[in-house]
Amino acid sequence: MTGTTAPRGGSNSRRMTRGDSRRRFGMRGRNQRVGATACGRFALAAGLLTAPLVALTASGTAQAQTQTSIQAPSKESCVTHAVEAEQKLGIPSGLLVAIALVESGQDGAPHPFAMSVQGRAYYARNVNDAARHLRDNRGQLRSNTYVGCMQLSVGTHRGEFQPVEKIVEPRDNVFYAGQLLVRFHGEEGNWKTAISRYNGSSGRRAQAYVCKIWQSLSELDSQSAKLLASTRCEDTDPVNVAPRTRRSFRNAQQVAAIN
Repeated sequence: MTGTTAPRGGSNSRRMTRGDSRRRFGMRGRNQRVGATACGRFALAAGLLTAPLVALTASGTAQAQTQTSIQAPSKESCVTHAVEAEQKLGIPSGLLVAIALVESGQDGAPHPFAMSVQGRAYYARNVNDAARHLRDNRGQLRSNTYVGCMQLSVGTHRGEFQPVEKIVEPRDNVFYAGQLLVRFHGEEGNWKTAISRYNGSSGRRAQAYVCKIWQSLSELDSQSAKLLASTRCEDTDPVNVAPRTRRSFRNAQQVAAIN
């Protein structure tokens, strides 16, 4: 399900092949209003599935107005932050991790700096690299951009991050997505519909997305997966959850329980 190609152009950046893009499911989210009383739309990584798969370069982009930490978190950071958010926000165990796997998963692990920038897929090297790609060569934000573990829409949610570059910080990215999911659950009363709204799709596409989350969640927490179980999901293709992702998930749960 997730890409398996070797890194190109550097040890910390990756480009997806067309074969990888066809196998990626979570990246086909659609625009949708956040809520009946809220403005804006929440689109999740539409470009990473169907866009021309040409890697961006840092040339031609403006320096981010606010530089953040140069440290490059590992892929496990998405899992660690998602588990922390699940426990602090009351989200079923593994659900946020499963969504991250579907949204930004690569080689069975969510990627903290996966981006779709103006329809082009890019795996940034670190937080500064990701922040640079938020703006064009005139320093203007690229609104058609989806970023991070949870593939948040910059155009929709930029006003919630001060400065906007914080949207690429893995922990901020994950916690904001978790808060949004909790909000949807409160409005809808069930996690299935909340997940559909998160993806921004409807009808068969929404059901297919929920089934893909269910598949990922089944690999992490069978009890939580029962919340999404449906006979409609029986034919869903299996997903790849890397052993390191499973280990990170269990370890993060133990640490979060202690804290």
